[in-house]
Amino acid sequence: MLAEAERAPSGPAPAAEAPLFAAERRLAAAVARGERAAATEFARRLLPVARRVTLALVGPVADADDLCQGALVELLESAHTYAGRGPLEAWARRIIARRSLRTLRASRRVQIVEFGEAHGEGPAALESLREDLPRAVDEYLAALPESQRTALLLRHALGHTLVEIAEITGAPVPTVKSRVLTALTTIRRLIRRDLHLGQGPKQARPG
Repeated sequence: MLAEAERAPSGPAPAAEAPLFAAERRLAAAVARGERAAATEFARRLLPVARRVTLALVGPVADADDLCQGALVELLESAHTYAGRGPLEAWARRIIARRSLRTLRASRRVQIVEFGEAHGEGPAALESLREDLPRAVDEYLAALPESQRTALLLRHALGHTLVEIAEITGAPVPTVKSRVLTALTTIRRLIRRDLHLGQGPKQARPG
């Protein structure tokens, strides 16, 4: 008995640790049940995410607002799939990115938006290249094949991991990694070429 008492824990048992994304999971579950207030909060929280991803992948097209609203509808309809294993915004980005890519493939539009306008300072991987660039970043992005440009946007503009990009695009992780690295290499090569040739914005000649 004494030995058992010595082995028994003293004080109250520690409370079970609350799941990290429990509040987000409750919100998504309420949306799935059709609660209007929850749906409003859900949409308000994810609207900036929908705008950012849509603008990055589709560009400032005339129907950008319609595409953004369509993305929100898909998020609301998919709320029941959110399992709380990560941030709600990260879950939303993956769904919106897949929808945006479907839109691009269906319409065959490839619109590139200036990183500086859409994301403040642009993708981190290109920051070291931004000083004294001969041309705008979006011009270099436009020179990339669509698959490489999409991978670069998802990785360095939207912050997705290689595994997430593979899930979104349906390409194997090694292929995604190769596309991102090849895109960066190509852009650096084009920049070096332009610097060597003295390529830059056209300036008016003195009269």
